[in-house]
Amino acid sequence: LALDGFTELTALCTLPEYRGGGLGEMLLRRVGERIVSEGDTPFLHAYASNERAIALYRRMGFIRRADVAHMIWKRSPGRSGP
Repeated sequence: LALDGFTELTALCTLPEYRGGGLGEMLLRRVGERIVSEGDTPFLHAYASNERAIALYRRMGFIRRADVAHMIWKRSPGRSGP
């Protein structure tokens, strides 16, 4: 997602067996620095339950800006139209 002046940091993941070694922070920092060097502001999102990721983002200087609710819509069984 790219908005005027902002670029989203998304899908940056570390395998469970490699967590805690600083790889996620290094990756996030590198990508974020590139976004800043291009004149944009990096932003990201996380599920509220992802406390470990949120703690990393806060350590790196990100601040919480908004809470967003999302819903998953499913078609009723047997319905074919909108």
